[in-house]
Amino acid sequence: MPSNQSRSSVGFTMMELLTALAIIALLVGITMSVVVHVRESGRRSVCLSNLKQLGHAFHMYLQDYDGTYPPAMRDSSDRSAWVAMPEPFIMLDRPAQPENGSIYPYVRNSEVYMCPSDPLGRQIRLSYGMNNKLGTHPEIIPNARESQIYNPSGVVLLVEQPFNPFYHSPAFAAGGLRCFMPTQPLPCYPEEICGEPYFPCGCLGQLACRHSGRSTNLLFCDGHARSFPSGGVKLGMFFPYRTNDD
Repeated sequence: MPSNQSRSSVGFTMMELLTALAIIALLVGITMSVVVHVRESGRRSVCLSNLKQLGHAFHMYLQDYDGTYPPAMRDSSDRSAWVAMPEPFIMLDRPAQPENGSIYPYVRNSEVYMCPSDPLGRQIRLSYGMNNKLGTHPEIIPNARESQIYNPSGVVLLVEQPFNPFYHSPAFAAGGLRCFMPTQPLPCYPEEICGEPYFPCGCLGQLACRHSGRSTNLLFCDGHARSFPSGGVKLGMFFPYRTNDD
């Protein structure tokens, strides 16, 4: 029959084993969290690099087209937009056509149109949207000229935008100033911010805050790209002219 001393020794050994297992599990959890964070930081860096490459492509396009920006979107038969769109719009089974867009000859790499943090990026072949206030159609929003933009380092050119299953295009509509102040933050998907009344106010554009801390990446008209936290992107950053018009 084992002595009390033997039972106490065995019990102490089991406690040591359980403690060691708990510490190992904790260390594995911490390590995995660090690995996930590092991996996402790498993806965010790639996404920022993509935007900078696209910004360089826009700069070369502007040099060739007398400083006039390409349309943010046009119908499928018009290849003048920065990214071409299938008929009638981008869908999961009808992806975007960056190779047919006006910016592609200056970048020649369809990979830069897709953010690695975007779960649908490769399927729809596009993770970014162009600020539609820089131009869509001559009779709706004429294409902006580089010389007209009052603050190129503060006016957004491209954003990360979420996929809209009802109507997705290469253009990003931030919203108007009729019902919102320029300092109004844009929401992160799936949050919605809509004006009252809905007509004519509508809703603000939703950003894809895909990165750690619910951050999102933006490209500005001067070619620089940076990351913003949730709530850090303001409506006024999308207006290229000194005006309060929608």
